Amino acid sequence: MLAYYRKKIYLPVVDKSGETVGKGERWEVHKKGLLHRGFTAVILYKAYVILQFRKHPVFDGVFDLSFSSHPYYKNNKLVDDIASIKESLEREWKAQLKKDLKIAFLGKVKYCSKDKNGLIENEIDYFYKLSLNQIPKINPDFAYGLTMIKKDRIKKGDFYPIPRALLAPWIKAALKKKIFEKL
Repeated sequence: MLAYYRKKIYLPVVDKSGETVGKGERWEVHKKGLLHRGFTAVILYKAYVILQFRKHPVFDGVFDLSFSSHPYYKNNKLVDDIASIKESLEREWKAQLKKDLKIAFLGKVKYCSKDKNGLIENEIDYFYKLSLNQIPKINPDFAYGLTMIKKDRIKKGDFYPIPRALLAPWIKAALKKKIFEKL
């Protein structure tokens, strides 16, 4: 298993309103199905949205827009979403970031879903968008590949040629709340 997945990382455990009520070790949180915070960052490149074919211990082999993770605790202090997104973008996409990278909030969804290994994402997921001026390179430790779909199609909920069954459950929840209309 990749060293990153062996690291002890603590996530914010939240109540139904999204207020932090504690913290939990990430694998325990996912085994017990504790409600926690997450984020999804949608990468825009020109008129396209980049989708990641996800390689991960939780919900492996699904398509994500464009990567998802969690805010986490560092030295007992919660790292905010923006800093966590930038760190994840570098880790999962090997993206070289501009200091003035703009990240905009799109909305949030609460969902709960169990993967084929019995791990549970019971999450309030905050969605953000960001634009890059070049297509990032995948990190093969975190993705099997990528594909791009026109932004206007995603805004309408059209992911062709990707079947809905292959979309991450948090993407399906965001579609129900029409979060991608704000792209």
